[in-house]
Amino acid sequence: MNILFVNFPTLSPENVQVCFTKKPTPYMAQIPLGIVHLAGAIKNLEFIENIECLDYCLELENGPNYGNYQNFIDRLADEIMFEPDLIAYSINFSTQHDFFVRTEKRLFKRWPNSTSVAGGTHATNVTLELLGTTNLDYVIRGEAELSFVQFINNIQAGKVDKLCDIQGVYSKFHNSLEPLKISEYADLPDLPLPNWHLFDMERYKKSISETFLYGSERYSCSIMTSRGCPFHCTFCSSFTLHGRKMRYFGAEWVTKMVTQLNEEYGINEFVIQDDMFTVHTERTLEMLSALQGLGIPDIGLSVKNALSVNTLNEPVVDALASTGLETAYLAIESGSQHVNNNIIKKRVNLKRVPDIIKMFRERDVPTVCFFIMGFPGETKEMIAESISYAESICSDWCTFNAVKPLVGTPLYDEMLSEGYIDHTPEQWNQTAYGLREFDTKEISAEELNDILYEANIRINFIQNYNVKIGNYSKAAKMFKSISDQYQYHVVALYMLYICSKGLGNADASMNYLRQIYSTIDSDPRAANMYAKYREHMPDITVEIKGSIDTSSDFRSNSSTKIAQNLELKEQVIEI
Repeated sequence: MNILFVNFPTLSPENVQVCFTKKPTPYMAQIPLGIVHLAGAIKNLEFIENIECLDYCLELENGPNYGNYQNFIDRLADEIMFEPDLIAYSINFSTQHDFFVRTEKRLFKRWPNSTSVAGGTHATNVTLELLGTTNLDYVIRGEAELSFVQFINNIQAGKVDKLCDIQGVYSKFHNSLEPLKISEYADLPDLPLPNWHLFDMERYKKSISETFLYGSERYSCSIMTSRGCPFHCTFCSSFTLHGRKMRYFGAEWVTKMVTQLNEEYGINEFVIQDDMFTVHTERTLEMLSALQGLGIPDIGLSVKNALSVNTLNEPVVDALASTGLETAYLAIESGSQHVNNNIIKKRVNLKRVPDIIKMFRERDVPTVCFFIMGFPGETKEMIAESISYAESICSDWCTFNAVKPLVGTPLYDEMLSEGYIDHTPEQWNQTAYGLREFDTKEISAEELNDILYEANIRINFIQNYNVKIGNYSKAAKMFKSISDQYQYHVVALYMLYICSKGLGNADASMNYLRQIYSTIDSDPRAANMYAKYREHMPDITVEIKGSIDTSSDFRSNSSTKIAQNLELKEQVIEI
């Protein structure tokens, strides 16, 4: 049997289109954990002759070589030297829906006799829609290590009529009114190690940088050490795939995987994609101790989906720092306790956050706190309270995003019932966090976007904590990473000017001053940004001649990240 996996970029359709004309700035491809785990589960089946992956995600970094979707899809497919018996599509993020639809049409024409199946979080949550509107034969809902093996075994044995007897497997002929089930969960420590060999690890390990400040030369790879999350945040869809009960791979299993990544690929920074890595203190300390005991030189750690404030204490913070935690991403979401408890239902203990930040700062680990706003029922006053709280906690950085409803979440159902959104592919494709496209009863999209971006400029740049305390070198590294990626960002350039003055470097400060004037004069986006925030830059006096080109908006709804590293749960970090 020949099996072909298909991996898609996580960008919105508009941003994928941009990638065909210029390299994305920045764009981070991350190893698809769902595929590597499934490929690991089937790699020892004797009747499988070929397992390969059409990796549209990684190759998108070379988008200009292809020019458009059709060339991109077809030319990569030309490289497959066999006719697949099974095409397995991974659709984890809703932003991948459009790319899947385009690809599935073209691959169906190329290989009409192949059986096709899809899985992943998004596929789990729009199963019937996928089966009813595409040529897709099957969807496997939920985690699929057990069901996928059964699925392939049945195909090999000619038992196609038994495929939908497997828990979580549905076909385009499904007509039952019974609620859809997800696949049976495997005992995680019994699973084989992921099949990393399926991917170009040399490219993947160089395509992602987890460093917020220091420009580390570490090589990174995503891993999971547990699945599940016991919390009930209204905006998160992870529970639809992994459930709410915590399940663990175990320290021995994880250390084998980490050792393999280090010895075979030189990986020394491990990006933990668990939804709730620190939920169990004793287990967290055991896992971190085991990683430290491997003796990997210059080991680094990142917890991409952010750390739960309620689960952190000094021993855990100390262990994280000792295992090379690059940056502490803290999932706060709202600085209003009412919103946190009753609307988001995350129930973060906001009083603990300043002490947690202090613990990390004492260990020289920078903190980035995540805030999302614009929930139904969240008033302008509550948003203002949240922003004031963000200003008070002295984090190294804060991110401010408008919440987007992910299909499968209570938030999605609520916004659907309120008429704010439609249950359509167009809605699914626009779920990367960032700017808001629709109004709610409480606030318009335009006003919310302005409030959030103003908070970003004021708290992260003008009133930056490290600038306030005179830590100009640390602050300059943040601003430099932004100005390098977004050369029109005059506020970042202005803060570099301020930092250079603070460091007593007159030549550097004058160079930044010249760069600011030159950029405003030559780039409409810079002129727009200066016109909006000039009150924050009193040392700059520019007369803008003529009208501002309002189409040159400096705010982006694309997958932007601070220092190329702050993507999580489809979240977009606006700078």
